[in-house]
Amino acid sequence: MFQGKADSFLQERKASVHPEVEVLAIGACSGSVGELWQGPAWSGSADEVALVTLHGPNQSIAYASNAPDASGDLERAAEDHLRIQAEQFFYEVTAVPSKGIGLRYLSDIPRGKGMASSTADIVAVIRCLAKLHGMPPSDELIREILRRIERSDPIFHNYHSVYFSGLQREYRRFATRIGFYAYWSFENQDTDTKRFDRSLLLDAYSLYREEYRVSLTNLIDAMDTGNASAVAAESTVSARLAQSYLPSATVGNLLENYQSLGALGVLRGHTGTVAGLLFSERPSPELAVSIKRIFSLNSMEPYEGNVGLC
Repeated sequence: MFQGKADSFLQERKASVHPEVEVLAIGACSGSVGELWQGPAWSGSADEVALVTLHGPNQSIAYASNAPDASGDLERAAEDHLRIQAEQFFYEVTAVPSKGIGLRYLSDIPRGKGMASSTADIVAVIRCLAKLHGMPPSDELIREILRRIERSDPIFHNYHSVYFSGLQREYRRFATRIGFYAYWSFENQDTDTKRFDRSLLLDAYSLYREEYRVSLTNLIDAMDTGNASAVAAESTVSARLAQSYLPSATVGNLLENYQSLGALGVLRGHTGTVAGLLFSERPSPELAVSIKRIFSLNSMEPYEGNVGLC
């Protein structure tokens, strides 16, 4: 659903900043709009944090340029240290020699909101370098590098999965493709994802072990059959259970009102502030007014669009 966006996004930025830049390779990765589900799953030796990501429309892009100085004038900020780590680990893992070509970065993914912005940055760098060196940017290469950097959503997959975010491996892979029309928003303050470490999350999950077990079973059945309504229902269950360790007034309002607005369910960033509503199709203009009013109760600007894989 996002094919072609990287090229058009890059061309727009290049035209406004560096029309003379020659692009040697480009890598892109979409962010998420939170998770459809997050909770515990058995890894074979212990419970681990598992999730189903919800692919979003925003993207991070990295491109290699032969410009003499690839620093300073585009987006280069504190988050660049993860991109630099990704570049270092790429050469360490693949053992290919560096060409000494600098990378430039672009991203329109909101940061610190639970929308996988840092993971998208890392994946974009890996994909860019892989293309630069004529290598396939395999999922296994991406997972190997992510294991060395951070827990993540599997936003680099072009399929749905229940994924162990810390172990960087799948619990269950699905052949179906699920998509929604969504409204979402996020709070102004950033969230430090690392504050919600594995132990804290598993302790929180243990209070609702049976509820999570039933919900995961239902979710897998729904994903296997491509039942978007049932997937949204389990997304709502997961969002409600997360209120115990990450209470959110916005999520509370959405949980209270989603059915009256005709939504299939509620989404949230389980270690972030993004939250939203899932619909089977774009709501009518009249209903959209009521939907936006719910977000305005928390002084939040809503965004909307197609999300997921469809």
